Amino acid sequence: LTINHVNLAGYTGPDAPQLKSAITTAASQGGSLISPPVDNMTEVAERFPGVQTIHVSRDWPLGLNVKVVPANPVAIVRASGQAAVVVSARGLVMGRVPRHMVRASIVLTDPIPGFGKPLPAWAIDVLGFLRVIHPGTRPRVQNLTLTQGQLTGRLSKGPALILGTLDQLAEKAEAVNAELAAISPA
Repeated sequence: LTINHVNLAGYTGPDAPQLKSAITTAASQGGSLISPPVDNMTEVAERFPGVQTIHVSRDWPLGLNVKVVPANPVAIVRASGQAAVVVSARGLVMGRVPRHMVRASIVLTDPIPGFGKPLPAWAIDVLGFLRVIHPGTRPRVQNLTLTQGQLTGRLSKGPALILGTLDQLAEKAEAVNAELAAISPA
């Protein structure tokens, strides 16, 4: 049974038409309605910055329904002279920062990559640090930047963060969590 159509739901990003086209193309290659190429479709969809993953179901008798699980912005990225953007957990630029959004922030010394492009490797490493930071603390982590191999930043309404090299960032995040837990009221 040939797949004749793909219904896409749950995604309103600026690249929605391209996403639908890419998923439709992936669905038509190497599968059928009985055995749709879900892995290939998922791999294609996850290349888009606003997509965390997809769920695929059959739309009998001739198509597929694809429900997009949108990616959440995890950080705001800034660079001198450029509009700030939000990035996904995978480090892909998702677009401009929505009004009133509060997230951890990273400052690049180089220009911000274009829509859908990945951050520099060091900034993706920093996203790993942010994943480990307690969710209640994460938005307070501001202005993380790498200068001469040293990562620094600040906690809003708190101290400077001098994190050193990019080595052992998960352990450094755990140490920040432990220190803040020790000084925070129960």
